Amino acid sequence: MEHVGEDVAVLQEDAGELIEGLEERIIRLGEALNTTLTLAGAHCLLDPQAAIFSTWDAWAEAVEVGSAVSTAVPTEEAVQRRIAHRDRSTPPARSGA
Repeated sequence: MEHVGEDVAVLQEDAGELIEGLEERIIRLGEALNTTLTLAGAHCLLDPQAAIFSTWDAWAEAVEVGSAVSTAVPTEEAVQRRIAHRDRSTPPARSGA
C-alpha cells in the first residue's frame, strides 16, 4: 500500500499535465479521461470511505473530463468547459480528429 501513494502522486501529475494540455490539443481527451478515472480509483484504494476531499476532487475531475468527452463534437469554434476548478477554452474538435 506504501507504493500506492507514490503512484497516486504520479497519476496526479500526469492528469494535471493532460488537463492543462486540453486547451491546445482536444484530441487528448480520451487519454485525460483514462488517467483521471484511474486516479480516482487509486484514491479510493487509499480512502475507501471517501472521507478525504482529494478523493471527491479526483472523481469530480474525472466527471468533468468525461462530460467534455461526451460533448466533443466537430465544431468551428472553441468550447468553454469547466475542468479541474478552471474554465478552459478547448479548441474546435475536427471530424476524424
